[in-house]
Amino acid sequence: MPIILIINGFYRTGTTIVSRILKESNPDIYYFHEPTSSLCVHEIMSHGLGKVHGLHGWAIYDDFHKLPSAYLDLFIRKHQVYDFVLEPFRGVIVLDAIHSFHMKSMVKSCHLHLILDIVINRYGCKAIQIVRDAVETFLDVLPLEVASNELLLAKLVDGKVKCEKYMTMFWILDIYNSVSRRFNKYVDENDCIGKFIVAFMELQNYAVKLCRANPKCMILNFDELVEKPIEVLSRVEGFTGLKVNKQLAKYIDKSKAKKSKAWLRKKFEEKMKELGYLS
Repeated sequence: MPIILIINGFYRTGTTIVSRILKESNPDIYYFHEPTSSLCVHEIMSHGLGKVHGLHGWAIYDDFHKLPSAYLDLFIRKHQVYDFVLEPFRGVIVLDAIHSFHMKSMVKSCHLHLILDIVINRYGCKAIQIVRDAVETFLDVLPLEVASNELLLAKLVDGKVKCEKYMTMFWILDIYNSVSRRFNKYVDENDCIGKFIVAFMELQNYAVKLCRANPKCMILNFDELVEKPIEVLSRVEGFTGLKVNKQLAKYIDKSKAKKSKAWLRKKFEEKMKELGYLS
């Protein structure tokens, strides 16, 4: 069988945790981690079978290495390096290759926000669109030395340091540049939280709109998953028709998922109102 499930969401919104729970609950299903990422082929080659990924803590590329060599070669030939905001349809080329393997598969991506409806219809699959609180996501895309340093974080939020110095992880500024062009939404050069909010909210809101209009798409709120893991995982099980081992909720660490303080939440609320994302 081909692709049966796509898990999509912005970087650091819980997509990999949800994917891990589903993969470990269904070891017979192939799991393809971020095949639409520009770094995917490099990561596959640098993470051999059984090699644990430093950020995620499990061997996320193993199923690529379990493919017949002809299939892996085809994937590598079809792999695209592209701008997923301005050229979203190029992601289909990569997914078509995986779909052609005719192996029961789930795909995790951070790049399908603008074509979520198209890929659901193209592959006849289901999709989970993961959403998360903007403030918590912001803290998780920053380097730890910034997110954990309140003085430095305040300078970044207040535009007293250059965004480029601390916001290069997860391509946030590149995504903002593309999103601002596509949606004609711009902020000042040193408005670091404004740049993040525009990139994050435009993509998340667009994907949510597509998902709500498609009965084969489920919106999963990561913040709710953190608070009520068994309840939310039961809904995932019912929606996907896949097994979900509730004991794997152990991978959800509330202490890491909830880190924001009141002053930062207030700053975000003010900026989101200014940009029209809150009334």
